[in-house]
Amino acid sequence: MKIEIAKTERYALVVDTAKNRIYVTITGFWKSPAEVPNFVKDWKAALSKVKKGFTVLTDHAQRTPPTPEVKEMFVELQKRIMAAGLRKTAELLNKNAILSLSTDAVAKKSGMLKADFFDRAEAEAWLAEE
Repeated sequence: MKIEIAKTERYALVVDTAKNRIYVTITGFWKSPAEVPNFVKDWKAALSKVKKGFTVLTDHAQRTPPTPEVKEMFVELQKRIMAAGLRKTAELLNKNAILSLSTDAVAKKSGMLKADFFDRAEAEAWLAEE
């Protein structure tokens, strides 16, 4: 069962309880966390709908690299997500090398297990692997 947690101009969060997976789509350029005041709260709501061992598919294809302030918010959020029982994350990227380096740097700082993909089906298949 899919549950829409949030849908804004900047992001969407959906939980698929059957897959025990959170889907997040991030769009545009985020200058500061103040531009997305409910983002962390919406993540808390999404995390309340999954069980330990859940996976995340993050779609970054329509966004640009964030500011250092937003990167720090992502690091702290990833730590919270991992503490809630994250198994692994698949990140859909565009061909922007700077975006790829940015997402890698955030995951390295938080310690989150992730893999990068340019194809949604490949990302879904990787997440389904044990």
